[in-house]
Amino acid sequence: MADTTTDKLSDQRTVLNVMKLFSLLKENALTYAEIAEQLHVSERSAVRYVESFRSAGFVFRSDNKIKKKAHYRFVLSDSHLSDFIPLLHFTEEEADLLNEAFVNNTSASMPTLQIPSKLRRKILYILDDYLLPSVKETDDYRQNIEMANQAVDKHLQVILRQYKSSSSGTVLDRMVEPFFYQGRDVFYCYDLAGGKNKIFRVSRAKTVELKDTPWQYADRHRMLDMDLFGMVSDQEMKVTLQLAQRAYNLLLEEYPKLKDSTIQSTGDVKWAWQVTLSVRSYVGIGRFVMGLAGDIRIVDSPDFKDYLRTYWDNSKANII
Repeated sequence: MADTTTDKLSDQRTVLNVMKLFSLLKENALTYAEIAEQLHVSERSAVRYVESFRSAGFVFRSDNKIKKKAHYRFVLSDSHLSDFIPLLHFTEEEADLLNEAFVNNTSASMPTLQIPSKLRRKILYILDDYLLPSVKETDDYRQNIEMANQAVDKHLQVILRQYKSSSSGTVLDRMVEPFFYQGRDVFYCYDLAGGKNKIFRVSRAKTVELKDTPWQYADRHRMLDMDLFGMVSDQEMKVTLQLAQRAYNLLLEEYPKLKDSTIQSTGDVKWAWQVTLSVRSYVGIGRFVMGLAGDIRIVDSPDFKDYLRTYWDNSKANII
């Protein structure tokens, strides 16, 4: 009897992992190691899950010929996906019903389920973050994604019409060579005007115009690492922070990818926690620190301190 129960739980976990993997790889590009971390399985199991999808006829896009280093995601235009996607989306009513059944076990319309708490958390994690239908996607948005993906597949240039840049504050047409789709609306591109690799979000462009011009700078295409705060560049800086309890809580809640084990206890009453972060720009971490200035102390990071002083000097005149 015990073996039967264990087998059923194992089957449930496998089904949930397959569902979660599908949701992950239709929106993101991940390595085997990242898939294993997301699913809480071994890397060997992650490879087996991916190969099972491949054997079933699903198509993957990858960015590296070395399988262990490659990032994988589904090709959304594949016919298998159009049949499978509706099965992995829940209405709000269905999600509420499942939430009630899995968390409270009080639903009158469903029998009481004896589900382990860890398994419940996994199911809710999937429901909350991956399976609820997106309300932001429009026909224009999907068309722009499709045009950019065609540019990646066919090695063509595109024009991002009326692109709203957060870094420069401008609205301009941008000629780029998209070479990798990270997921959501994020594309890695070579910016012809700037002469460097950058990340562009398709949602910030009015339209994506596919050109007949093939890539001219393929030898310069490089993937960029993204830091915890969503910033990308080819440089890396270290910032050490000491955190009061509120800053510690918010850092882990707002940036769940940060592992709790990377934050060290200091033994100090007020500045109880210390963390050293690798960042690609001071902009992202600067927003976090400025929003919690009374709960964060900067340690041994003089360049970051200079950045914040300059930022404050340029911004305080806006406070009326």
